[in-house]
Amino acid sequence: MSAALVILGMMIAGCTGTGPAEPATPPAPTAGGPASAEARAIADAGNRFACDLYSHLAAESANADENLFFSPFSIASALAITYEGARGTTADEIRSTLHFPDCISRIIPSRCGRDFSIATVP
Repeated sequence: MSAALVILGMMIAGCTGTGPAEPATPPAPTAGGPASAEARAIADAGNRFACDLYSHLAAESANADENLFFSPFSIASALAITYEGARGTTADEIRSTLHFPDCISRIIPSRCGRDFSIATVP
């Protein structure tokens, strides 16, 4: 009987809250305004790469009537890392595949690799 009273007391105590919490306020937009032209060009290039990759994979007969599951961001990230170390024809082919704009030379990490600044071709 005392166990039932303890459980009942806990249930009643749990129901006496202060009501629902106020919804969290979304964070304010960061300063800096719209993305730079270079950042938009990189984003557009990533979108074009993702669409090209999907089209290529979907066109293969082995993938007919199958679900496709892949991460274009992961693949593009791995190729971008490879591009950083590539030179000559290899770099040109990776740049072409990822649709990097001609004005982009390399992406240089800054502040412990959290932000990236775009280095242009001299």
